[in-house]
Amino acid sequence: MMLPTARTYPVQTRTRTPPGPHRVRIETDGTVSSLDHMNGKPCKECARTAAMIRFYLALTPGFREGQLTMAGTVMKSVIANKPAALHAGTGTGKTLGYLAGGISAMDAYNGSGQPPERVVVVTGTKTLQMQLLDERERLAQAGIAIDGVPRTIAQLKGRANYVCPRQIDKWRPDSEVDVGINFERRDQIIFGFHEGLTDRETLPSANQATWDSVSMDSDDCEGNSCPHKAECPADAARNEAMAATVLVTNAAMFSTRVANEPSAFGDSPVIVIDEAHQFPGIWMSNTAHKLTGQMFRLVGLRGSKEYGDEQVWQDFLSIAELFKEVPDGEIPTLELLFDAQAACNEVLDLRGPDGKPVWAKVSSRVGRIAASVEALLDTIRDEHPSHVVWVERTATSQRWMVGNPDTATTLKSLWSQLPRVTLCSATLPSERVAECGVDAKSVPVPSPLPYEHSSLFIPSSVVARHYDEPERTEADKERRVSELVNIIGYFSERILGRGLILFTSAVEMRAVAEQVRPHLSREIQVQGETTKRELTDWLRETPNGWLFGLDSFATGFDPPPLDIVLVTKTPFPNPSDPVVQARMTVIPEERQFRQIFLTEAMVQLPQMAGRLVRTMNSAGLIVICDPRLGGGHTYDDGSPVMKGWGKAITSSLQPFRYVDADGLPPVLAKLAERHAHAHSRVASSCP
Repeated sequence: MMLPTARTYPVQTRTRTPPGPHRVRIETDGTVSSLDHMNGKPCKECARTAAMIRFYLALTPGFREGQLTMAGTVMKSVIANKPAALHAGTGTGKTLGYLAGGISAMDAYNGSGQPPERVVVVTGTKTLQMQLLDERERLAQAGIAIDGVPRTIAQLKGRANYVCPRQIDKWRPDSEVDVGINFERRDQIIFGFHEGLTDRETLPSANQATWDSVSMDSDDCEGNSCPHKAECPADAARNEAMAATVLVTNAAMFSTRVANEPSAFGDSPVIVIDEAHQFPGIWMSNTAHKLTGQMFRLVGLRGSKEYGDEQVWQDFLSIAELFKEVPDGEIPTLELLFDAQAACNEVLDLRGPDGKPVWAKVSSRVGRIAASVEALLDTIRDEHPSHVVWVERTATSQRWMVGNPDTATTLKSLWSQLPRVTLCSATLPSERVAECGVDAKSVPVPSPLPYEHSSLFIPSSVVARHYDEPERTEADKERRVSELVNIIGYFSERILGRGLILFTSAVEMRAVAEQVRPHLSREIQVQGETTKRELTDWLRETPNGWLFGLDSFATGFDPPPLDIVLVTKTPFPNPSDPVVQARMTVIPEERQFRQIFLTEAMVQLPQMAGRLVRTMNSAGLIVICDPRLGGGHTYDDGSPVMKGWGKAITSSLQPFRYVDADGLPPVLAKLAERHAHAHSRVASSCP
């Protein structure tokens, strides 16, 4: 087993004696020891910390060289009270690496500051949150031998992810509010709840209307006054999470809680932001004020149902209708916003003899609406020069957002209060680290995976539009769809195994799928036709299936072995995206391309390509349908000729072996041979 070179890590200990610097050394032969202090005496505390690190990492099948680097980086962040960043490639074992450093730092630390209470791991999505819980068993094993203190791991999700016994008890059908409820599926969920299943992830899947009839969000929760508080699954999950050594939450939940209360997870937790390349966007979205007409409609319906036909509830319903009439992409008039503010104040100002709001069951939701209305008014009147307004389009309406697009500044302020934070991602350029509010260079942890066994091919003739070029004509769009259909058909005839086709546009994805489907001799599935979980299961069960997907399948998705990943276009952000436009307002024009568009492509394209190589046995073909990256033109050494920004993007990719059109047939033949060999092995093992 290959071990890394010796590494030395400084640590602070529980005791003040013996004095001097405390350091941990992990030797090249795998032994761990402490170094003597300045007074010449060995330190048992250092040896203990070294043993803990080694013990955690030993639980990983096959020691991985980068795990010591990750553990040491997290420990140094805790000791120095400074943020850090890890550029950790796929296959480095980053989960156990950063957990080893975080838990060891908790056990060993007793410096001048407050010792860490827990390790908080922040994931990009709830799906990744569930995947990380797979470490629960190994952490449980690790906790047995350390001071007799068990090491536990638990997740924290929003209240609306759990069944609410109060909602089940009091809910009654309402034809105005309860449109779209599947009552059969609702009965199945209630049956599962009585059998002990309380988390949405473990219960039968249901549409949002059905789930809303059995759950309750934090705005509507009755808190300590709820008669079902003792049996509340959300409270039980939260208590378990806050008592755990390792608390796993998603970035949206983390952002919402610490934005309102930085100490929500403790005064000095060890924080690891996993998939940190996604974090600035999630932070910006979840800390912004949101306003929709539907928010007023729900308050009006709920208020009239709970308190009778008061005029104020009719006012809320009328305001909701007026928000519907706001033209697409425009901001509501001041008159409408003032009316909305007055309606909110009427609900919030009316209080009983005890000083509490008379309409308590809706006051929390109304207070949130009032804050959003006030933020929108203040921004329109330039009272918050750092904030901007942008408009997002939902399936049925518009959503007005107010927030600060300068994530570097807002997050730097947060980390000044929570400095023991480590960013971690397989794609973390320096520009993205800065957007996360961290002034530190990324510590590189190279991936051990055999990327050189896979090939990169760039077709030479696909219509591609640069981010700042005018919109293509309908004829150009049709030509591009036709070219993608031909390319996908070409590879489908020659590659026998699974494939993942990644698009940047849902409209283009559906158009290509519609045209190519009748001509393929294999089954394909398209994102949006069923749930992501069902698509993932289908791909695992279909050895030659091809999945057409968008960005949610480009990151945080661990597919079964693939023979091909085809990326239809370099994933530049859409310049008409409201969030992108909001960010452009705070970045000088000459830096916008590099800081927004190029950085995002440098982050997303390696994520897309990374779906191909997941294990030491992976080998396949990456196809990027963007000739601006050098398709069809090569230097004498075989490397592609490309635009200047194309060099920056391809240099951010994993070290695949580049092939041109002449070198492609041997690659395809080798993949076919590999696929046939794998199937013959499976066939020979069958009884």
